[in-house]
Amino acid sequence: MESKFGLTVDSALIGLENIDMLKNPDLSFIWYDDKENRKVIEGQDLYASILAIDNGVVVAPTSLW
Repeated sequence: MESKFGLTVDSALIGLENIDMLKNPDLSFIWYDDKENRKVIEGQDLYASILAIDNGVVVAPTSLW
């Protein structure tokens, strides 16, 4: 995928409603607004349907700082 700066990147911003676009990634990096938001997202069936999530191969910080 090409970014708006003309660089090739291997990432994308995908909303939960489009999670099926991921085609079962080997690893997922998922950012949350806060711990409560994380609980809500992780409780959804769509989220659980991601193979990397099901296999526990996910990096999911609530903050980068």
